[in-house]
Amino acid sequence: MKKTILATVLLSSLVLGASVSSAAQSEEPGALDTKGTITFKEADNGGKPPVIVDPENPGEGEEKPGEGGEEVKPPVIIDPENPGEPGEGGQTNPNKGPLKLEFAPNFNFGKVQIAASEKEYSARKLNNPNNNNKEMNLYAQLVDSRDASSKGWILNLKASEFVETGDFEEGAERKQLADGASLVFAQPTINSGFENKTETFAEGDQKVGIGADGVDIANSEVKGRSTVVFSKGVKLVVPTAVAQSAYKDTTYQSDLTWTLSSGSASKVAMGTPATK
Repeated sequence: MKKTILATVLLSSLVLGASVSSAAQSEEPGALDTKGTITFKEADNGGKPPVIVDPENPGEGEEKPGEGGEEVKPPVIIDPENPGEPGEGGQTNPNKGPLKLEFAPNFNFGKVQIAASEKEYSARKLNNPNNNNKEMNLYAQLVDSRDASSKGWILNLKASEFVETGDFEEGAERKQLADGASLVFAQPTINSGFENKTETFAEGDQKVGIGADGVDIANSEVKGRSTVVFSKGVKLVVPTAVAQSAYKDTTYQSDLTWTLSSGSASKVAMGTPATK
């Protein structure tokens, strides 16, 4: 895969009138010894919107964000009841940094009925507007272009309480779902275009409690651009007490906080709350 590396290249040469290096030179009139040096500086991964890649094949087409070089659009979520008005599939990151979370998804669980027992609701998949709205698994995208002294990254997810959305005056009381719901997903995979490898973490289901501490959901020492793919989907588990605290015709929203940090993959227990 072609990679663009920010670098400062210094090529020393002998120019008429310039002083000659004291280094030993060949005695042959048709030969000279010079030096070629290169100094790498840390990439900031900024300057333009991140390239959104195929989460299953992050190394394919990475240098070609769109036909004709136009800006790539981030994935969307298409509501089957309103297909002409797709919702945001997630957020891209305009900030710069050698370790950067480029894209994180929204979880849209649609419209559901208030149940009399515990229920699980599946988040809708993403649709790629750059490829005829092809359906894609939910995923997060990151890039690690730090130097060789830095190894390992950890992706953490925290979900706040579900609170009623809408236009409210400042300080107005909002409805809130009862405690006890959780996000559940099985074995997220990491696909790396740089090293062309796939890693799978945690046997069984991982759970992120709503309103609880954040959970480390993926980690690796792989470098380059990677995607953390929820290939088996994301579910919202709503116990009976939580469902019966809901009001009809009301939309509730949880703030999802995704945090990418440096850390040793070998020391992280997957699917457990992060250490303070």
